[in-house]
Parts: sequence; C-alpha cells; structure tokens
Amino acid sequence: MEAETLIQLAQAEEAGEAMEGAAEATAEAVPAAMDAGFSTNITSFSDPWAIGALYPGPGFEWLMVIVVFALWGLWHLWQMSSENKEYSEALRLYKEVGMERAMLHATGRIATEEELKAHEVQAALGRRVGH
Repeated sequence: MEAETLIQLAQAEEAGEAMEGAAEATAEAVPAAMDAGFSTNITSFSDPWAIGALYPGPGFEWLMVIVVFALWGLWHLWQMSSENKEYSEALRLYKEVGMERAMLHATGRIATEEELKAHEVQAALGRRVGH
C-alpha cells in the first residue's frame, strides 16, 4: 500500500509542476498581449473622469438617438398606414353586405340570411324578456 501512495504522491507532484509551468507561461503571455495593444492602459481607477468611455463609439450617442427616433416615427407611419388599410377594407365589407351581417361573421365568413334572421329573433326575444 505504501508503494501505491508514493506513486500517487509522485503523480500529484508532477501535476503540480505542470500547473506551475502553465501559470508561468500565462504570466509571460499577458504582458506580451498588453504590449500588442490588447490592454485598456488603465493602471488606476483613482480618477474615473480621466478614463472616459469604456464602450465602442463614444461621441455617437446623439446620432444613435436621432436614428432611433427616426425609425420609431417611420414605424408609426407604417402602422397607421396598415391600420387604415384594414379599416377601409372593413368599411367596404360593411357597405357591401350590411352592418348586421358583417358583424355576425366572427368565424371569418359572412352570415347567411337564416343566421341573420335567427339572430334578429334572438335579439327580439331577449329584449322582450329583459324588459
């Protein structure tokens, strides 16, 4: 059993040395990456006003606000146009088949004469019973 324990300790020591070697390689690579321009060049946060914006495109905020408002306005114009088209089609339908028949087409089809008369009878009975 002692031999197995010694083998495991030796393997753990080798793994530890490998980890130390990886840490050293990383420690050497980080300054090299910073020298290559992958750094923010911030060494202290004692003066946050001197740091400036930490996001891409500083100075274009007002342009983005204008673009967003223009797109918002265009969306409203498109929405009004599509709603007006839908309303004019509904108005055409009401004029073509009559308001009562058009209002009974909840299933997407125009009510027949029989359905229209049945509705009128139910409405008349409901008015009499209700009063």
